[in-house]
Amino acid sequence: MAEVKEVLGTNLLVFTKFAPRYKAGDIVQLKSGSPDMTVVGCDQQEVHLKWFVGDQLHGDSQPINAVKEVTKHASLQAPSA
Repeated sequence: MAEVKEVLGTNLLVFTKFAPRYKAGDIVQLKSGSPDMTVVGCDQQEVHLKWFVGDQLHGDSQPINAVKEVTKHASLQAPSA
């Protein structure tokens, strides 16, 4: 998706490429708290999500500013000698 900006006083249009904040496969949570959710898509305003509760698959879209990326969990393996 591209964003179009008109350069004032000219007949030129400037196209800027939209770089989504999240990409498919990223793991996020609602800032207010939620289960881990997988990003399946993202646009400029919303992030599209899927997650499981038990064995039930759920999906929804949330405002992009309402989610945060889940920090990577530290490995529980003992360091090798």
